[in-house]
This record gives sequence, structure tokens and C-alpha cells, in this order.
Amino acid sequence: MRGDCILSANDLSIGYKNGKNIHCIHQKMEIHLFRGELTSLLGPNGAGKSTLLRTLSASQPPLSGDIRLENKKISEYTEHERSMKIGIVLTDRTQVGGLSVYELVALGRQPHTGFFGQLHNQDKEIVQKSIEDVGLSHKMNSYMAELSDGERQKAMIAKALVQECPLILLDEPTAFLDAASRIEIMGLLHRFADEQGKCILLSTHDIEQALILSDKIWLLSPSTGLQCGVTEDIILSDRMDNLFNKEEICFDRDHGIYYPTIHWKKEIHLSAANDTLLHWGINALNRNGFRCILSDRNGENYEHRLDISSNNEMTYTFDGKREEIHSFEELVNLLKQN
Repeated sequence: MRGDCILSANDLSIGYKNGKNIHCIHQKMEIHLFRGELTSLLGPNGAGKSTLLRTLSASQPPLSGDIRLENKKISEYTEHERSMKIGIVLTDRTQVGGLSVYELVALGRQPHTGFFGQLHNQDKEIVQKSIEDVGLSHKMNSYMAELSDGERQKAMIAKALVQECPLILLDEPTAFLDAASRIEIMGLLHRFADEQGKCILLSTHDIEQALILSDKIWLLSPSTGLQCGVTEDIILSDRMDNLFNKEEICFDRDHGIYYPTIHWKKEIHLSAANDTLLHWGINALNRNGFRCILSDRNGENYEHRLDISSNNEMTYTFDGKREEIHSFEELVNLLKQN
């Protein structure tokens, strides 16, 4: 049922063994993944995201600690039993161009059909439904080589779905995709978690979409280790500030994005008719080295001030002069002159 703990780890340490040498990346991690939730794993390159996913899928052993899958030690499952419990979608562009979408997705039924992979009527229905669920019915008989990157990723997700596993792990499923495809893939995964009760964990660099659609966020960084929580709790507790250990990057928790630290040259008082104009006004001013001080539109007449009524109606006051501006292009050109 929804909310059951599907996978947990206690006192988990991950890394590599090379002969007698042990390279520990992270240690003493506590992990819980629940049915019906989409969890996004965020972190900089080299933080250990792929290592953590491989460890949780039993593709490589932990250095120490206990991983339990549906309340049973993951090491006690046979490889076939794990394939019935865990679906995996990797970033690697596997060489499957000669297979049709239907043939590729049908391979996901192998844990159920056995070595010879003979599909019975029920298997065929599951394959067709999964292809329909990811929106590829019209490409069912197309070769994988003929698909776009987004369509290929949908087919790989459908292949994981037909395994009928409670847990799906994905390593950067939106890599190489355009903005529309990234949004679509994340929306599909959230829907499968919500409607089908799947427990889904994915690593991603698409932070904006992760914060919009994920039920839980895992932050993994070399300096702070693993931090887990409901998305809004993670954001509002300022823990996103520690994800990237770089002074020139800041997190804007009002908009859920990272932006470069602004090195101010001047200050300006700013007012705007609505939040949208305010946001983009600040964006233009920051980019040109201005620190914005928010002011009431009916407030004092400061010497250096910008009032934005619409995107083509602005008033810029500086050095006792008053300029009427009719576009952000005019504003930016004026800022560069002063």
C-alpha cells in the first residue's frame, strides 16, 4: 500500500575497494524510500550519486551497513529475485537501435517469462499498456534508432515499468534531453509514483524540475554528506545553499534556482506593478551590476530609482534626470551609459 517503506539503509558506507585499499566516499548514511513517492538525488559531479545508486541496486557492494529491500537484506536476494523487485534505467546510450520499441519494452518481461522469453497474452497486454502509458503507442513498431532522445528515454522507462517492480532507480534520466522532454519525463515519473504506487529514485542535474515535482529531495555533497527531506522542508531550511561549495553560486529559494553571486557596483531603488515585472526587473539590474532596494511605488523620490509599470512603460531617475523608457532593451542601454 502507498507509504510502505520499500528500501532502507542503516549506517551505510559507500565507495570502492581496490585490493587492500578502501576509498570511502560517504559513510553512516540513513536512507528510507517509500511507495508512491518520487525522490530526486541532487549533487555536484563527483559527489557519489552514481555510486550510491549502484550500491542501492546491489550492482556493487556497500563498504559497510545494512540495505533492506521490502524488509529483507538485499544481499539475500538472488539476481533473478532482485530483477523482480528493482527496475534500473541508466544514462548510457545502449546499442538497441535495431530493436523496435515493442521488442525493447518486451525485454523487460524476461524476469517473468523466463530464459526463452515467450510472451503470453497477459505479458503482451502489460507491454502494450506500458508503451501507451509513456505516450509511445504511435511509435510501437518504430526502430529505436529512429526515435528522438526523449522518445528513447520513454521507451527505456516503459521497459522498467513492465518488470512490475515496486522500486525503480534512474541515473540522470533527463540527460541529453531538451527542456520540453525533461519536463515531460519528470511529469511521467511523478505520475507513475502517484498513480501506480511506484517507489522512484532518480539522480538529476535538472534542479528546477526536481524541486517542482519531487516528493522528497536527497542532497549529496562532499562537505555535508547526505541530507534527506520533503522538498519544501529542504528548500526553506536553507540546506540547498550547501549543495555546491562555491561562493560565487547562490540559491534563490523564492524561485527554486541557482544564480551567480552579484558583485554590486551601484545601488538602485526599484518598484514594479507586479511580481513578474519585479522579478525580471531585478534580473536585468543584477546582470548589469546593480543591487536592488525594493521601494513602494508611491514612496520617496530617490536620486537613483526605477519604476516599472509594464514591460514597455518605465521611469528611470538618476542624477536629477528623469527618463521615460519603453522596453528592457532601452533600460539596459541606459544602464550601460551610466
